[in-house]
Amino acid sequence: FSTGAAGVLPTMVHRGLHLLIMFFNFPFLYPSGIFREKSFPESLFNAFLALLGVICMYYILQNWVRFYDEDLTALDMIVSVATVALVLEFARRSIGYPLFIIVLAAMLYAYFGAYLPGPLSHRGYSFERIINMCVVGTEGIFGIPLGVAATFIILFVYFASFLQATGAVRALMALALTIAGRQPGGPAKMAVVGSGLMGTISGSTVANVTSTGSVTIPLMKATGFPNHVAGAIEACASMGGSFTPPIMGATGFVIAQFIGVEYIEVIFAATIPAILFYAGLFAMVHNRSKMLGMKGLPKKDIPPIIQTVKGALHVLIPLAVLVFLLYKRYTPMLAAFWSLIALLACAYVRKETRPEPSEALKAIKAGARMMGMVTAACAAAGIVIAMLNISGLGHKLGYLIINLSGGHLLLALFLVQVTAMILGMGLVTLAS
Repeated sequence: FSTGAAGVLPTMVHRGLHLLIMFFNFPFLYPSGIFREKSFPESLFNAFLALLGVICMYYILQNWVRFYDEDLTALDMIVSVATVALVLEFARRSIGYPLFIIVLAAMLYAYFGAYLPGPLSHRGYSFERIINMCVVGTEGIFGIPLGVAATFIILFVYFASFLQATGAVRALMALALTIAGRQPGGPAKMAVVGSGLMGTISGSTVANVTSTGSVTIPLMKATGFPNHVAGAIEACASMGGSFTPPIMGATGFVIAQFIGVEYIEVIFAATIPAILFYAGLFAMVHNRSKMLGMKGLPKKDIPPIIQTVKGALHVLIPLAVLVFLLYKRYTPMLAAFWSLIALLACAYVRKETRPEPSEALKAIKAGARMMGMVTAACAAAGIVIAMLNISGLGHKLGYLIINLSGGHLLLALFLVQVTAMILGMGLVTLAS
């Protein structure tokens, strides 16, 4: 929060401190999957990883300037290799094996590139050079994705966590029920509207499904939707939150940094696709509901619109503050900081939205867990980007797409879309 109020530290120091804190926390946030959860061997292994992470990051923070000017010593290499291994373990635990495998494949590609045929071939690089690219400077682990996580995303993640701690999910679901509850297939349309509203405050698909799905899926099943249809509707509706403004998760911020525009421009660009996505999903649910002969919920079960809007003011006001400050070209950090202050002020005015100390602690822990996933994806993505840069594959991929499309923009966009869809089958949005 000091970052939002007072600005950032020097680049490497800021990103290094962020990773040091996450390295210390991640072994205790996610089970290892190797030992039995909460067993003594796992606790010992987690303590070892936490200590190793702190030692590695402290060493890098003490020596990062020297890394630029001198060749890496044997001790430098040991610490660097350990740091890369910790990032891989971090990604495996928090996100799963797909990203872990992608990072390993990228590093192997950089090493064995000289043996590959055709446009995939490159000169190949030594193990030392690959590790150097991963750790030294701001091209690999400490690249743009991690920088975005350490400055912008962390504030928005905690903003979303505290929104949920103040009853935002309950208020937004009541609003969705009022809007769509009485229509044919009301619970399914409530899932679409509710997940869309939830998407405005949380770019996390998992958080969206967990919070809204626990309400909407039982309601859909109770009104006659088949189990697989209820699950599919909620999954699709929750996924749209990752590109629903104003909080689009990590991806929106990384895109803004990659293409060099302000985040508010990414928000404007994403607004129409988000509306079209939810309008299309709403139409599909409407047609399916008509086909299955679904009815809406009884009028007595629908709360009055004035009551639901009043109950959601503590959500709507901070979001309005956020959009206004971004529109006025405040930095995303400062906008998120003041939006969080507005949220706490609005929440503590009313007893029913005032979070208890235990709920505030849960929000902090939930934010740390979500931030762990984002940090792991960002650090791992930094390694992949470094390997694409060193091997030249990133430029070759663009060249191949231009050649295959014959220079036609729509065809090139289609090829990029297909590439993103294939990657998206196994990777989170940010890594893809």
